[in-house]
Amino acid sequence: MSSEAFGILDTMESKGFFPDLVLHNVLIDCLSKLGRYEDAINVFFLLCEQRLIPDSYTLCSLITTVCLSKQFIQLPLLITGFEIRPDLVACNSFLSYFCKSGYPIGAIEFYNDMIDRGFIADNYTFAGLLTGLCGSGRIREAVKVYDGLVRSRVGLDSHIHTVIINGLIRSGKLNKAISLMKKAAAEKSQVDDVSYTIAIDGLLKSDRAGEAYAFFIHNLILSSFCRTSDVSMIKDILLEMVDAGVEVDHFTLRLVKHLLYRSHCSASLVILTDISNSRILPRKNIQN
Repeated sequence: MSSEAFGILDTMESKGFFPDLVLHNVLIDCLSKLGRYEDAINVFFLLCEQRLIPDSYTLCSLITTVCLSKQFIQLPLLITGFEIRPDLVACNSFLSYFCKSGYPIGAIEFYNDMIDRGFIADNYTFAGLLTGLCGSGRIREAVKVYDGLVRSRVGLDSHIHTVIINGLIRSGKLNKAISLMKKAAAEKSQVDDVSYTIAIDGLLKSDRAGEAYAFFIHNLILSSFCRTSDVSMIKDILLEMVDAGVEVDHFTLRLVKHLLYRSHCSASLVILTDISNSRILPRKNIQN
């Protein structure tokens, strides 16, 4: 209801109530999401007219606008002369900007500068670093950083897995990407549907459709039906996997077990028990 929102804004201004910094930030963000990039940038310039000082939220919103509009050259021009003390969120936005603007080396250099300045990296920071390393062709370093995150398991989420898989595939390292994907699934890491989809896309583009279907698509479809609690389809997919000899990965198995716990569905328990001897599910997991 953007027209109604801006109608309210016009009414406010006609009565002498003008936007403060918070409202300017919200306007930049909303206009950007509506695809009205020029309007978003014009709102940013209004800050100067009203003598409002941009903050880190302004900077994040502005970076998002520039990235979405792909007018990357505009950012240095827009922030020239503004003294903004960035926080971690703003720094992560800069990392994203460097990666999306086709300057991955800049992301690596900016990451190093962040650490030197005492910032504590979070998952978004590491995502930017991994994208920068892969984009710069520094694959070994990217995998080393990823392995370190996996070992530490501190706050590691599915986005990190997706970033490294995507980065490796884009760098032409499909075998390494699929290897890490399978390892993450086997080690019960938080691999989500996005990670699977990217891996499937990479396999298909490399004419490895059989492998994509055999391992990934079965598990991806199964996990989807687990989320909708469709016991009938879960049974059909599991039986098809038995016939094809396709293993259920640990991530998908965890979803099935969660469904059992949540719904106390005896039918699902029977399904798992019936296929326990088919070797597509580890017996110890059935017992647990």
